[in-house]
Amino acid sequence: PHEPLAVTLDPDFRVFRRLAVAEAPPILREAMLTGRPMMFAPSADPAVRIAAQELAARLFEGSGSERAATPVTLVIGLHAGVDEWLAGAGMARRPPALAAGRGSGQVWTVRAGDGRTVVLVSVRDAQSLGALARPLPHYGQQSWLVFEGARAIERGVWPAQPQVWELAPAAR
Repeated sequence: PHEPLAVTLDPDFRVFRRLAVAEAPPILREAMLTGRPMMFAPSADPAVRIAAQELAARLFEGSGSERAATPVTLVIGLHAGVDEWLAGAGMARRPPALAAGRGSGQVWTVRAGDGRTVVLVSVRDAQSLGALARPLPHYGQQSWLVFEGARAIERGVWPAQPQVWELAPAAR
């Protein structure tokens, strides 16, 4: 009795197929394989900036032949600086599950409106940031993590998002 307003392709992901970029959840490995990383370290503290550069070097090391052409933005800093960067970039705030008080650091990925992946690393202090340099590259299949020092205490993958097409009024 009603005309459809939208069409959703495979909402339960039951068809064996390659997911479109917008459907697949962003994961850390996307950052590690990028050929065009862009890093922001919104902190005036020299110790934080040095630790951020060391972490970025660890994440982006590896064979250049494997690297994808997809641009990735990496934001590394103290909790307040990362939250300010998110607000200034017009992006969604920190997910509630990753409140700044949980653990010594949080890492999460988001998909920006233009399709690029943004990786955010938010820590309590420079020492907490330095502790992530060794373990973080081993969590490439994750979308988000909470660390206490160098130990991941929580982790996960964001849910996939099915493609939805809004129907034009004339098609209804």
